[in-house]
Amino acid sequence: QEFKFELDHSIGFNLLVVDEELLQTLEDKQITLQNIMAGAHFDHFSKEVEQWQAILHTVETVVVEWLATQKSWRSLRAIFLGSSSSSEDLQNRIPKQYERYRTADQAFRDLLQDVQAAPNVMATCKLEFTSAKGEGPLAQLSRMHSVFAMCQQALLSFLAAKQADFPRFCFISNDTLLTILSMGDDAAQVQPHISKLL
Repeated sequence: QEFKFELDHSIGFNLLVVDEELLQTLEDKQITLQNIMAGAHFDHFSKEVEQWQAILHTVETVVVEWLATQKSWRSLRAIFLGSSSSSEDLQNRIPKQYERYRTADQAFRDLLQDVQAAPNVMATCKLEFTSAKGEGPLAQLSRMHSVFAMCQQALLSFLAAKQADFPRFCFISNDTLLTILSMGDDAAQVQPHISKLL
């Protein structure tokens, strides 16, 4: 079984897409292991079953963490690394988090590229067991997700400052404000949101 990727045109990257086939295969294998555990001859296979349970649990955990990290990365990318003037403002107001985001962004894109080059689900997830401690995909994704969460908190402070600069921003959601700020130099992209400010 291989990971599948689809091009996200808004950011220009192929992103991981978890299809039903992968989830169904994972569920089927877990049910098979449970049936073996309930069988009369489980004692003969207990070690192998426990190893497979650990592997399947790791696969599930890696997939869940990947999707959560990817969602955070994607939502922050336009505002942190976009071409609008807000990205420059963000760089000036929260420089430490901005640099952390850039570093985590590069790490995520590197991991994305590595997995696309070798998309086998089991091979990728088994790296968690064979890599040096803290260097497997799950550990990398967890670190990146933590950085993105920190950046999200810093971004909320940045948005509060923007709302203080222009009080009309208080009347729109943070998601809409982020869209306006990330596309701020493109009038055609911002136009649909102007009516929400007035």
